[in-house]
Amino acid sequence: MDKIIATKKDRNDNTIILLKYSKGKRNFRKQNFAGINLSGLSLIDIDLSETDLSCANLENCDLKGANLSKSCLKGSNLKGCNLSGAILNEADLSYGNLNHVNLTKARCKKTNFYRSHISSANLQNSYFSEANLVATSLNKSDLSYGNFQKANVKIFDSSIVKN
Repeated sequence: MDKIIATKKDRNDNTIILLKYSKGKRNFRKQNFAGINLSGLSLIDIDLSETDLSCANLENCDLKGANLSKSCLKGSNLKGCNLSGAILNEADLSYGNLNHVNLTKARCKKTNFYRSHISSANLQNSYFSEANLVATSLNKSDLSYGNFQKANVKIFDSSIVKN
């Protein structure tokens, strides 16, 4: 299996992934794509498990059925992303922007969403068992039929903080 090495020059350029993906490659496991810009791309069924995508721009990306398990997406922008049917088990999405994201039927077991923004999102039929949703904004999100068994959903209320 050939290993992709993303240099600092390539991190803001999606050419490497797009070229290999268009030729049929789907396995991009265990790569370092921190800070990469993949906004607006269609990467259906891609395998980015155990990949560093911290601070990546994935806005409006189509990641339907993608495997992002055990990946680091800390501080990433996933606004408007299609993650329906995606596998996000044990991934770190803390401090991320997931506003308007589609997480229908996504698997998010033990996923870390600490201090993430998930407003106006579709979480229908998703699996959030044992997920960390502490201080996560879920305003106007559809949680219908979601499984939140053993999830940590403590809400941080800034109005009770004394100065």
